[in-house]
Amino acid sequence: MIFEQKNRIPYLLIFGLLGWVGMAGSWDKVWASGFSDIVAQVKPSIVAVGTTDPMPGTPPTFLGTGFVVGDGNYVVTAAHVTSLPLDYETKQTLAVYSGSARHLRTTVAEISASDPVHDLVLLHAAGLNLKPLHMGDSTRLREGDALAFTGFPLGYVLGFYPVTHRATLSALTPIVMPMAHSTDLTGRAIRQMPTPYLVFQLDATAYPGNSGSPLYEAQTGQVIGLLNLVMVKSTKESLISDPSGIAYAIPGEYIVQLLRSAGINP
Repeated sequence: MIFEQKNRIPYLLIFGLLGWVGMAGSWDKVWASGFSDIVAQVKPSIVAVGTTDPMPGTPPTFLGTGFVVGDGNYVVTAAHVTSLPLDYETKQTLAVYSGSARHLRTTVAEISASDPVHDLVLLHAAGLNLKPLHMGDSTRLREGDALAFTGFPLGYVLGFYPVTHRATLSALTPIVMPMAHSTDLTGRAIRQMPTPYLVFQLDATAYPGNSGSPLYEAQTGQVIGLLNLVMVKSTKESLISDPSGIAYAIPGEYIVQLLRSAGINP
């Protein structure tokens, strides 16, 4: 059948919409294929990272999210999560929180290794003994891959209930964007310029409490990145006054390097 010129655009629109619907249907199948089981496997390895002190009645302080690696007594999180100075007069210490809202468990932690360039830190929490997550190969990711992250988006505001977000890898983008004028450069951007690297840009909404959350493959549960809301967003979006709704993650290859430097099998 031959359509007249004036009728081509409507038909092209219809065919395009049908194609989009078909892609959406395939996308739904990706999520439906055992994704709930993957989330159930990941959640027991998600912890909150914060501080604690021995004073009776002191509530826990959540600063971010972390995930268990190695022998079950190590936790990876974002370095800025642990950067606040501790109050040694009250014997305040870093802590990892696990368990459930009704049975919250506190394990004292200490910094074992760090990578400040990529905003990563490895904590040792003796006696934690949780199931570790395993690292995947972040270098083989492609734009459009189905991913997810689990963490505590608003810290203790929502209680001790890990929240899972679905995400798509939207782009691999440099951590420092070129500025039109020198006056646009922030101190953080200047510090990052000598060591630029690519980060994962995601089409998902994340919050400061998500910093340190593992970014993992939706079909395998293997960790391929770490959510970072403070360092990356402030560097890339310093000129944006309102939240953009874009999330960023540090590629997992840098986590693997940190673990190997500490003698831990990723």
